[in-house]
Amino acid sequence: MSDRISHPAELDRTATDTFRKLVWFILLTGAAIRIYLLYSTHATEEDFYITLRYAENIAAGNGFVYNAGQHVLGTTTPLYTLVLACFARIGFDPTLSGKLLGIVADLMTGLLTYRLGRAVGRPVAGLAAAACLSFAPTNLIWSIKGMEVGIVAATVIGAWCAWVEKREVIAWVCAAVLVLLRIDGAVLAAIMLGATILRDRRIPWRGIAAFVVLAAPWTLFATLYFGSPLPLSLAAKLTVYGRVIPGRFPQLMPFLVLMLHSPFGLLIAAGCLVYGVYAFTLWRTSNTSVKAESEHPELGLAAPLLWIIVYYAGMALSHVVLFGWYFVPPTPIYYLVSMVGISAAVERLGFSEAAAVYKRVATGTAALVGLAVSLVAPHVARTLRESQAVETNLRTPIGIWIHDQARPADTLMLEPIGYIGYYSRLRVIDVIGLVSPEVLPSYKLEVACPDHDLWQRLRPVWLLLRAGQVTKLREYEASLAPEQRLGAAYDEVKSWKDPVNLAGAPAFVLYHLREDR
Repeated sequence: MSDRISHPAELDRTATDTFRKLVWFILLTGAAIRIYLLYSTHATEEDFYITLRYAENIAAGNGFVYNAGQHVLGTTTPLYTLVLACFARIGFDPTLSGKLLGIVADLMTGLLTYRLGRAVGRPVAGLAAAACLSFAPTNLIWSIKGMEVGIVAATVIGAWCAWVEKREVIAWVCAAVLVLLRIDGAVLAAIMLGATILRDRRIPWRGIAAFVVLAAPWTLFATLYFGSPLPLSLAAKLTVYGRVIPGRFPQLMPFLVLMLHSPFGLLIAAGCLVYGVYAFTLWRTSNTSVKAESEHPELGLAAPLLWIIVYYAGMALSHVVLFGWYFVPPTPIYYLVSMVGISAAVERLGFSEAAAVYKRVATGTAALVGLAVSLVAPHVARTLRESQAVETNLRTPIGIWIHDQARPADTLMLEPIGYIGYYSRLRVIDVIGLVSPEVLPSYKLEVACPDHDLWQRLRPVWLLLRAGQVTKLREYEASLAPEQRLGAAYDEVKSWKDPVNLAGAPAFVLYHLREDR
């Protein structure tokens, strides 16, 4: 699989023409699969509806709010929220528009990944990474569920591609857009700044100026409007999950399992390790870092690899729940670094006949596309339909039922504020605190039972609890006086079972505050 192009320009031109056709074949096939998944599964992620509610409030003139009149930045993606609001304002379906925008972003991600592979002298590795992006189940699943991660991934690869090509202003524009999409993009900006200083021996003032011009208006607005440009969800997740998921590094093993549970995951991780060894060896055997990168452009991926390590370490070592979409933004760099490592390893084994690589790559591409269409796409479609069934047959009906029974001024306290909160149309108190800062004191260590403290302090009109919450609450309140228990203030009005487990206990139980309370 060696793809080092070190022969005359004619060979490089041949590679360019051939691989460009192949990459378009791969990416358009991947886009077609995404369109198929979009219309055959109608899958939409729970958390998308949090962002959608913000967007619709903005479009309706109610302000950048989840609950009317409550200036809380609960969405982690303000720029994407504003884009959805624009779609809603001009009469487009924001859900469908957001999903189609994600598919377009995936196309751009694949193109830029291939381009970055060429920029570091490994076009076949870039092609292979683009294929991974197009057909890997993780990327397919999250490409059509409405989340912003596809756009984030495109911005990430755009920033690093421009940085490797020394397009300073473009790189920092992408970095600024990334921060506006997700505040944790600031980590990439910091690493890119340090890497630029080390590589170029200067501070990139023009790039920094572009970054500030783009990021400053939102930072100023968010500070004045919300009190801080940092989303409340960041502090809420650290506070709440730190309490409900105790222990030191409790997510480390689940993270490793998710990353390495399949042959594909093991292959990608192994390729990254090989690249790390390869890059370190090249750096050690060169007199200067400038000379090393000029002779071995693959070293340009060292800084992006450092960002991946920091990004994934933040997930693995924190208490925050490992939601699937968290894994997507680094995948363009992750796949490319891995493929470069594998390419370098194959080259070291002596397979360097570049003149024969094109036919092999074309044959392998055709086989991979056939496998993706015949096996991967149907598997992903089944997975999406199964997960969406819970949203369609359980959470959406709950939200609609509550909306039909409640008064407009009622409050609803619950944990899954996406579908249910959106369809209830009520003022929501989020027990995780993503949009409700008032809940966070209940997660202090001195509070024995957060759920008990929450309902006692906040007294919502409607209280929706998961089965596990009900069990823990009853266990804790069994030792309390009857007048201090939930049943003394609330009536149980309805419960819902999971459609796939009708024989089990109710998945959700709804309580209503008594009028005399």
